[in-house]
Amino acid sequence: MPLTVAVLCSQTQDFLRRYFFSVNRPKVSFAIDGIRYVGQNVAILALINWFPANGASALWLVSAVAAVGSLAALPCIPQLKYSFSAFLSVSLHGWHFSKWLFASTLVVAAFNNLFYFASGILLGVGAVGAMKAAFTMVSIANVVIEACVNVIPASASRKFMSNGRRGLIAYLLKVTIYGTVAIVSLLGVVVIAPKFWLHFFFGPQFSSYWTLVQWYAAYEILLFLAMVVGTWYRTLERTRLIFYAVSFSVIVSITVAYPLIVNFGVAGAVVGLALGQLAQTLFMLVYAAWR
Repeated sequence: MPLTVAVLCSQTQDFLRRYFFSVNRPKVSFAIDGIRYVGQNVAILALINWFPANGASALWLVSAVAAVGSLAALPCIPQLKYSFSAFLSVSLHGWHFSKWLFASTLVVAAFNNLFYFASGILLGVGAVGAMKAAFTMVSIANVVIEACVNVIPASASRKFMSNGRRGLIAYLLKVTIYGTVAIVSLLGVVVIAPKFWLHFFFGPQFSSYWTLVQWYAAYEILLFLAMVVGTWYRTLERTRLIFYAVSFSVIVSITVAYPLIVNFGVAGAVVGLALGQLAQTLFMLVYAAWR
């Protein structure tokens, strides 16, 4: 029950923050995010220090602060009117648009876990720990990616509606340049001295896995580029191609997983992740250029 409520409250708050980004009211999104995440951190620290802490109580706290964030957004929501015909029309259009994205999400979940499972089976749990540690070092790049996920889709739609495909292409090229520069700048410090940072945060036993940090950095850049190219297909409502690209990347990953892990160990697993993401990005780019 606490997990179910936590998911419901968290998804509701996330829906509202994306809604306000979509209608070009980012300040409201920032406010309800601040309420949720600042409140969540304070509440969990209080739980740990002053109350009996367990998984259920932590989930109830997550639920509560997410619910407060959602309630804070209610005064900013315009008056709603119910129309069955509009509901039916939007639902059918939404299903046409999102069914391939739903399938893509399932495939991506399988793709992301493939190399972790394979590494754990073939190399042991220590390899999975090393992968998680290296990924944590580059996860700062997700700040840029998550920010772009909030802003780019709505802005791309506006550019397309006002300036057509040329305007959309110009906007996505601009986003690609600035976003890549931002991610490379953030990752530069980590990539230059990966041994030092792994030793500093995780201990000397992880220093030997420094090459994983560099491969994960490449993976993060490819992840960002795939998000930008995917925005092209989402804006044109051609989401089936995203599903095809994701499926192609999984096929590539499955093909290379075993030989890479057997021959190169845990480094091969991360290389396989990067190759799968590269295959997805190139598939979408080539098809967009071809059509």
